[in-house]
Amino acid sequence: MLNRFEQCVRDNRVESLRRSWTAFRPVCAAVPESLPKAADNAGRPKRAKSAIGRFASLRAVCPIICLCLALPLATGCFGRAASEPKAAGKPLEGVQLKLAVVDDAGLVEAINALRGEWTAQSGAELSVEPLGLDGLAGLQRIEADALIAPAAQLGPLAERGLIVPLPQQSSFQRDTVVGWGDVLDLLRTSEVVWGDKVCGIPFGSPVFVVYCRKDLLDPLGLSPPKNWREFDRAAAALSEHAATAAAGATAGAHDGAEWSGAVLPLAPGWAGITLLARAAPAAKGRSNYSSLFDVNTFEPLIAGPPFVEALEEIAAAVKKNPEPSLQADPHAARRAFWQGRCGMAVCWPSRAGGADLPRQRPEGFVASIVPLPGGRKVYETSRRRWLDREPSESGNVPLLSIAGRVGMISAASSQPEAALQLLLWLGDEQHIAAVGAASSAATLPRRSQVENAAAWVEPPMPEQ
Repeated sequence: MLNRFEQCVRDNRVESLRRSWTAFRPVCAAVPESLPKAADNAGRPKRAKSAIGRFASLRAVCPIICLCLALPLATGCFGRAASEPKAAGKPLEGVQLKLAVVDDAGLVEAINALRGEWTAQSGAELSVEPLGLDGLAGLQRIEADALIAPAAQLGPLAERGLIVPLPQQSSFQRDTVVGWGDVLDLLRTSEVVWGDKVCGIPFGSPVFVVYCRKDLLDPLGLSPPKNWREFDRAAAALSEHAATAAAGATAGAHDGAEWSGAVLPLAPGWAGITLLARAAPAAKGRSNYSSLFDVNTFEPLIAGPPFVEALEEIAAAVKKNPEPSLQADPHAARRAFWQGRCGMAVCWPSRAGGADLPRQRPEGFVASIVPLPGGRKVYETSRRRWLDREPSESGNVPLLSIAGRVGMISAASSQPEAALQLLLWLGDEQHIAAVGAASSAATLPRRSQVENAAAWVEPPMPEQ
């Protein structure tokens, strides 16, 4: 849906951004829920069916592990029925469940490895079937009891009537399901909520962060960037620094590839999301109820000043050497960083799918992770003016549902309670590291996993 805007990013055609709305607006009106979810910076996010412009209030701290620590502490594990057999017999003896896993081979392999344990504890037989994202789009009925799919698919699937709200709604909404309070706040109160119903079990939803080469920034007198202006200055300085012989020895290109000051994920399917992430601090403020559409007319706001400015800045940031960014998804950006081909990269930590990453950092290579840059100015849509943020306001506004995985119950299932128990079991404290960490699109979803965060982080990253 964001292809036209991605093309503007790739071609640096700012005026095309406005003209593209002629074709883009009907798509937005038809499937607005497919954009990444968001939440307001102040307090609990509003649950509105069409609130597709909500940016996350969750402050990204570095790495994503620290984001967990910023939230209120809660303890516990999922219900005993989900993780332990009942005293008298097995709770789901004789039940046969089918789980569809969308576009995630790592999850399929991890869950298949746990099938024997699940059957031994619950008594239920489980079959796991992979399902392509393109195949999901054309289905009229999901022939499975439950599915695990990209987080951004929850809205479209709910609108199409292919999934149903979780059983025990009142227990989820009152946080009385054992261990539900252990799940990160914005995942359980925003990402898996559609309308006013809890519709999914979160398996982790990463947000963009910035990987930095401190060993290159420090000699230049630069710090890891806190806002986008600092990011752009650092990227330019790193690009120039690499031209010197000293930088060539420290940062040098890998296998002859050209060095970049920074690599951003601007490949097809990611450029539009990166544009939203860059514009978020300027578009989402205390006086803006919606960031992407006018709440009264539903007119698009994405051609407004925050997004045009972000587009121009992205184009300038990669102008010196655009190809690495234009070909990069988050994993490719992360790979370029660890292979010594850039000084900064926008991505997220992931141990899954890292076979092409070095097992150890090169000598002298000092890496750090910081939150995605924020901004101190915000555009007030109603009055069409720029304002400074209050000192107490955070300028960091990360996006939710840029990836992530969510377990949902199929509307075609005749045994939704059993399907719920399966999803809770897979996502409980005992099993989530084995399941969620197998997906390159997921990260830790529970506070209790902070001490086990290394399961989600690639080996070259320093443990501290």
